[in-house]
Amino acid sequence: MTKDEYWQEYSSKELCMYHAYPFDEWWDPERYNWENKSWALANHCSKHFNIWWDAEKYNWSDFYILSKNCLDKFTDSQLKQLFLHSDKKVRTFAKEEFDRRENDKGRVLGKT
Repeated sequence: MTKDEYWQEYSSKELCMYHAYPFDEWWDPERYNWENKSWALANHCSKHFNIWWDAEKYNWSDFYILSKNCLDKFTDSQLKQLFLHSDKKVRTFAKEEFDRRENDKGRVLGKT
């Protein structure tokens, strides 16, 4: 199938659910329904996190699924970038996870 054929036949959620592989054959961030289906990426396509992740497009109301399935995918650098996010929930998420990692490494909490 071509990328266009995937998008004509399936919705964003269906693509994630049934076509996580071959992800790169259909993935198009401009066509993806970020507003209503961000959760499907986190739930079904976490192995492709580095391809689809976009902090500005991700619908943060789907935070629980993201934190459950993708927390270990965030780099320290990505977490630091989220400290600047406008949503307090996002900043708190990033800070708590970064501090947990720092604590696991035996570093002092709260230092960024």
